[in-house]
Amino acid sequence: MECEDPIEGLRSAARDLQSGASELLVKVLDYLIAAASARFERETVELELSRVASAHSEMIPLRNLLVIFKRLPEWPSGAYEALVKLRTVAVDSRAKAAATAASAIREARSIMTLSRSSTVLSALEKAASSYRLSRVLVAHSLPLGEGVQTAAWLASRGIRVELIPDSCVGRFMSEVEVVLVGADAVLADGSLVNKAGTYHAALAAREVGVPLISATDLLKVDLSGEGVTLTSGTCEGLPEPGEGVKLKCSVFDLTPAHLVKAYACEAGVVEPREIFPKARDLLKSILES
Repeated sequence: MECEDPIEGLRSAARDLQSGASELLVKVLDYLIAAASARFERETVELELSRVASAHSEMIPLRNLLVIFKRLPEWPSGAYEALVKLRTVAVDSRAKAAATAASAIREARSIMTLSRSSTVLSALEKAASSYRLSRVLVAHSLPLGEGVQTAAWLASRGIRVELIPDSCVGRFMSEVEVVLVGADAVLADGSLVNKAGTYHAALAAREVGVPLISATDLLKVDLSGEGVTLTSGTCEGLPEPGEGVKLKCSVFDLTPAHLVKAYACEAGVVEPREIFPKARDLLKSILES
């Protein structure tokens, strides 16, 4: 990736409200690699990276990246090599997670998803081309409405897709066999932090016996045990209310582990209780390499 000013790139990443966690992680790694190559001051780069992580506090991969960055070897040469290796791990992990997810839903003809996850998109494309998937229901995913982008992308691949209002997720849940979502973070207890609407989809899915699977890589697991704080966020995409009425929105929500059937990751299909130790082993191997 060509990046004339990686510092400005990191600042733009802090403002990015469209990219999913895996996609944003790779973008940030590209900026860090460019900064190391251009021999920017380490302190300056670390400050901007910390701002990116703070701006996207629900996206654990960025928090994990900050931890790894602080423990990188000699800057910039040793760090450059380590960052390139980490980028390879991140890209490979996302691809493996997508392949695992596609295999996990191989018998399903109809799927529901929401928001926009690059891992989920890859999994659905694979499931449609190699397995039985023929229909995808996509929730609009307000605020921001990333479901519109997801639906358009799937349609461009020749997949039959239907965009539904968020309010109709429960209404149409009985028409699908699996709910497949991405992940912005996975907590130590196996709970899932993802785009707002995931929790409601999980509740509706449980009511009709439809499994909810999250496609994620292990870099999204919160290894600090600190969890995340969900705050009110942008209401972009929603109409302005009448005078005296205040809009209140959240971009993310928390789905308890017991509502998640499994995580499809680079280590295979694992139960929520199994994902933390696998992520811990991965981070250990990264830091020791």
